[in-house]
Amino acid sequence: MRAVGSIVAFALLASTAARAGDAVMPARAVPVAAASNDAAVAWQPAPYPADWDKRIGDDFWTRLINYYALEWGHDGPPPDPTAPPGRRAGWPAAPQSTPPYPFTEWPYGGATSIGVTRPNSVDSPLMVALANTEAGKALNAAHIQIYGWVNGGGNISTNTVKPGGNWPAAYMYTPNTVQLDQAVVYFERLPDTVQTDHIDWGFRVAGMYGENYRYTTAYGLASYQLLSHNNINGYDFPMVYGELYIPSVADGLLLRFGRFISLPDIEAQLAPNNYMYSHSMAYTFDNYTNTGLQATLALNKNWFVQLGVTVGTEAMPWHLGQTVPNPFPNPVFPGTTMLKDPGAKPSITAGVRWQSDSGHDNIYVMADAVNDGTWGYNNLQWYGLTWYHKFNDQWHFAWENYILGQRNVLNAADPAGIIANGGFPFSTAASGIKFNAPNFAQCSDPTVLTCTARSIASVMYLNYKATPLDNVSLRLEYYHDEEGQRTTVATRYADVGLGLQHWFSPQVEIRPEVTYYRSFNAPAFNGNFNVTPVVAPNKSYMWLFAGREHRTCCADGSVSESGRHVGAQDAGPQRTAVRRIQLDRLLYRHSGRRRLGPCGPNGCHAVQQRSLFRHRRHDRRHGRRQHAVRSNRARPRSRWSFFLDQRVDHRHQSNLRQLRRRNAALLCKSSGTGHFACARRARDGQRPALRDRRPCRRLAPRRGRRCCGQWRIRRGYDHGRRLDRRCRDRGDV
Repeated sequence: MRAVGSIVAFALLASTAARAGDAVMPARAVPVAAASNDAAVAWQPAPYPADWDKRIGDDFWTRLINYYALEWGHDGPPPDPTAPPGRRAGWPAAPQSTPPYPFTEWPYGGATSIGVTRPNSVDSPLMVALANTEAGKALNAAHIQIYGWVNGGGNISTNTVKPGGNWPAAYMYTPNTVQLDQAVVYFERLPDTVQTDHIDWGFRVAGMYGENYRYTTAYGLASYQLLSHNNINGYDFPMVYGELYIPSVADGLLLRFGRFISLPDIEAQLAPNNYMYSHSMAYTFDNYTNTGLQATLALNKNWFVQLGVTVGTEAMPWHLGQTVPNPFPNPVFPGTTMLKDPGAKPSITAGVRWQSDSGHDNIYVMADAVNDGTWGYNNLQWYGLTWYHKFNDQWHFAWENYILGQRNVLNAADPAGIIANGGFPFSTAASGIKFNAPNFAQCSDPTVLTCTARSIASVMYLNYKATPLDNVSLRLEYYHDEEGQRTTVATRYADVGLGLQHWFSPQVEIRPEVTYYRSFNAPAFNGNFNVTPVVAPNKSYMWLFAGREHRTCCADGSVSESGRHVGAQDAGPQRTAVRRIQLDRLLYRHSGRRRLGPCGPNGCHAVQQRSLFRHRRHDRRHGRRQHAVRSNRARPRSRWSFFLDQRVDHRHQSNLRQLRRRNAALLCKSSGTGHFACARRARDGQRPALRDRRPCRRLAPRRGRRCCGQWRIRRGYDHGRRLDRRCRDRGDV
């Protein structure tokens, strides 16, 4: 039996700058004035005053608040006429702008963007507020910036399993919950990659706290929070690295050493670096972070090559060669000891990036963290490519395709009892992992001990830039988890999402969206494999409605390496559409009044009769008064039919009464049968639509003028009381 799940998601992000994440997209220099855009010629914000720095005040809090106010309504930071050029001469122009997109350069990972990055290029209200202090002057002289953001969110879902009922939709995996997604702070120095005359250096230390630590956690780095305690919120350091830029090698060589965000993907772990609030499944279940050395060489303005050595994916160097006792030697792990993380081993990352002279096309081919592929904590062998194409100033798409997998993954059927006896590295007996251990494979042959688990993914974002502050994104995705090792269910998935990005300023943004998920081969939603006993999923498709973010100010700032400006998001369910639906469902739709609803001349036949009230009628055949019960079964609706939705919002009664009165007048007027016919219908249990009181008195003199209200009243039913009030409001009483 099919079951439906739906989610209403919302989020709150607070920030004070415009850089976030590690999907490398060079930051637009703060001094550069916002370029005009043909997409919205009519949209022209008021220009910044030339003396804006003096106008925002002198002390910290005054400057911080006034700078947010100064940027409101603009699509970029205030200009600085004395600033040097923000990109190397002759290089392709920036293909996009931020706002409204999360980047200015087509993204690539593992490096600060070569040829288009200047120090101190982050639009950070925090740094502006500190500018007049001694600390701010020292940081500015050293080209060091501090910024960050706070991202909160929540969802309302028809899924009921807590936690984890929304899985495998990630980043809001628990239904009907408000959560802190991520609070992030960056300390960084950007190397100057535009100049070509000296070696420069940089670094970044990024700390994160919140629910999203679950996705960036690397085995062995504060992983006890997720693997031993399954904490809802936790901390992580997704980026701790240093950089060295050598301009004399070809058109520039950049070396990065430390822990960094994995190179491929359209999306990124840090909230500001994404088109939409929700994430694709392709992104959710692939590589997140790598630790090691990564080199990026610009052969020229069109061709970049990358080569790196890491210790796998979500693996730490101190796990190289480390062993744990084996409580159950077996053919797969035969010794009395076994590697603590078989995936922690030297791995190669290699990629090639090409960009056209116009900057309208960019193709990025990548093999990420490749080794022998033995099943590890997250030892994913990733092979894929990403293509960005710009049609014009309004339209572009981003398309990613990949295949990934691991070898020698234990068969979930467990024919040799290896899993049951804890004879593998990630069992509680061997490693102490109690929660969120790597998944097993649902092998096609239940008798084999291990098999290779693969996943295939294709995701596209089609984006339209309506104005310099508005972008609409359509996400189309196909994901096939062949052995269920990634999502715990072996099935094919598809999802379609539509999202809007609206920026109030470079710091403040909202992102409403609606997304539909479907699993084709087995139910995959509304379950939890991380509890005992396991709660099996029982839903095959899921709606995610009105995911929205309000980015507002806080004490820190953020921009992505793409130059993406970050703000804060406020949450709250969107009520307007819901109220309008309730209003439309409550009213009779007359064919001549299109504004009351989309029904045709014969009424709303597709809508079910939902009235559960009882009405009285006199059965002349038996000579006594009886009670007839009108059921909630669907029945054809005549031109005069009316139904009462019990879910009416009491806050909108006055609007409903006004529309009902207007509708009732039209109803009787259009019938052509006169006032007496309308009153007769009231007596017979049909809708009365008459303000004139005389027919009521003539038909039921003993009950007087209250007949229009009393005809449907039955003690104990609220519906009658509401109808009584409506009759009074129409003048029938």
